[in-house]
Amino acid sequence: RRRVGAALRDLARTVPSLCLTGWSQGWSSSFRDGGQLCFFCERDASEERCRQCKDTRSWSTLSASFSMSFSLEVNGDPTQVEFAIEARALPFMSISSDVRIYDKLEDVFGKLDEEQFEDDMDENKSN
Repeated sequence: RRRVGAALRDLARTVPSLCLTGWSQGWSSSFRDGGQLCFFCERDASEERCRQCKDTRSWSTLSASFSMSFSLEVNGDPTQVEFAIEARALPFMSISSDVRIYDKLEDVFGKLDEEQFEDDMDENKSN
């Protein structure tokens, strides 16, 4: 936060008419259906697809976000500017029927004991 404050002060000295009108931070999630094409492949009439669109698995992501809104005058005209940063907080997560992911997850997390998982969940609810 200190760096944001310092950056805003420097920006205000450089652009005196600049005024911070709002800011927000939070979380966002997105889902990609494996059959969905990206913006570019959707508009391309050829059958050639990018690497992302060739991957037919579905996935979701969780991202942290920070945005700021500014007002300022440009050549005497009032102008609104919005600036946003989004960073993925969780890496790729497979939610498809790709069974290969289960072996990889088991290697990372070990075999899931469903009873132990339910016990842990119950314990967390009581805390």
